[in-house]
Amino acid sequence: VIDAPPGYEVSVSPTSFRLRPGESASYELTITNVEAPPGEWRFGAITWEGKRRNDPSARSPIAVNAVAFITPDVVLGAGTSGSLDFDVTFGYSGEYEARVHGLNNPGLTLDTVTDDPGDSFVFLGPGTTISFFDEVPADTAIARWATFNEYTVGTGDDIDLYLYYCPNLSCTQVASSANPDSNESVSIEFPLNDPAIFDPYVVFAHGFNTNGGLPSDFILFDWTVGINDDAGNLGVLAPASATIGATETLTVNWAGLFSGLFAKQLGAISHSDANGIQEFTVIDITNDAGGSICLLGFPCR
Repeated sequence: VIDAPPGYEVSVSPTSFRLRPGESASYELTITNVEAPPGEWRFGAITWEGKRRNDPSARSPIAVNAVAFITPDVVLGAGTSGSLDFDVTFGYSGEYEARVHGLNNPGLTLDTVTDDPGDSFVFLGPGTTISFFDEVPADTAIARWATFNEYTVGTGDDIDLYLYYCPNLSCTQVASSANPDSNESVSIEFPLNDPAIFDPYVVFAHGFNTNGGLPSDFILFDWTVGINDDAGNLGVLAPASATIGATETLTVNWAGLFSGLFAKQLGAISHSDANGIQEFTVIDITNDAGGSICLLGFPCR
């Protein structure tokens, strides 16, 4: 017996089987979204019943949360001009819009972090430095902060990043990045900005392990990509409508970017249905091959 979640069609294969005591079997459910909205949980069940009145039954709950789009979180590219393709699979039928945001150049902050002998991040603890402390502009779609091995003085340094949201300076961690090197990135979609209060985002750099235990200079990159931010250097070719279950290829093209030191550009393609933006695919373009903090005269080691 199938009790389909509201707005869905459910089929099962096989529809029956025979089991002896102690045996097991598997089955496959196919769940099709007919009219359920994305982002809302709907519940149902499938119940297996015996043929005789007093035979035992087995009930398996069904919980479904539809998504409007299946799309990559990020795609990578290079070159002052170029193009790339990526696929989007639709979880509904109806209006669809792919919008351009960016591409934007980074903000840059030179900072220094000391080694944490305990190798354990603590808020305002040993080996931490506040590398970013500011409100994020209203109507920001994506904010990102990052460090890179090539823009860190110590070869083999392990610098981590921790992102906090601090309304009225009451701070809550919202993201972290703790890779075994200094290639780190923290980001947030639709960052908050309450005009009635001071609500900054704070990025801590943590010297988990610096070369020789010495202080390490590094450059923090930061990007903000606005909801209505079109820098004129990014375009997208995309369908104008969605068909449930269909997969379409989007083509992104860019031109007029600069190359050289610090040339890391960030943007996004948003995916919208009739209710507005539902997902982002971040476009990450790298044009700084060979770039290094050492080129700025720092005593790299």
